[in-house]
Amino acid sequence: MQKLCHYSQAKSWRLLRILLVWHHFMTILHITSLTAESLAAEITSFIESKELEYRKLIGQGYDGVAGKDTGVQKRIHTLSGHALYIHWSCHRLQLASIQAAESIPLIQRMFGMMANLWKLFFYSPKKAEKLKEVQAVLNLPELKIVKPSSTRWLSHERCLSTIRKELPSLILIL
Repeated sequence: MQKLCHYSQAKSWRLLRILLVWHHFMTILHITSLTAESLAAEITSFIESKELEYRKLIGQGYDGVAGKDTGVQKRIHTLSGHALYIHWSCHRLQLASIQAAESIPLIQRMFGMMANLWKLFFYSPKKAEKLKEVQAVLNLPELKIVKPSSTRWLSHERCLSTIRKELPSLILIL
């Protein structure tokens, strides 16, 4: 009986090891063109540079550039033969959240003010420099206002968080 338990446990462990999926961040690629052809070429070039096997590729996920007929999704699937495509859930959640939020006038107005505040400092080097000076005088960290984007995950949260942290300096400048 004891041998059977050990054998059973060893068999179970082997089975678990086979089913484990390892997900690792590998790199950030410098992309010069956003066409499906060039994106797929960059991805395949990276896969080949790391000597990874396409047949072992089991999944792929993107934020909407996939294109099941001629896009990145199709091109990678053709090479691997079976890589399943999953639309990034964070991206979908962001799109759904923005769509829901924009039906509320107060939130719509807040999004507009956040965008206008970002534009004020992004398009005016004078204002951006003044913000740095005031931050230094107030002993606040030198932060830039993040561009709020309907398609970038958590960009509204990062923008609002920066505005809250920098509120004293923004009040002095405005």
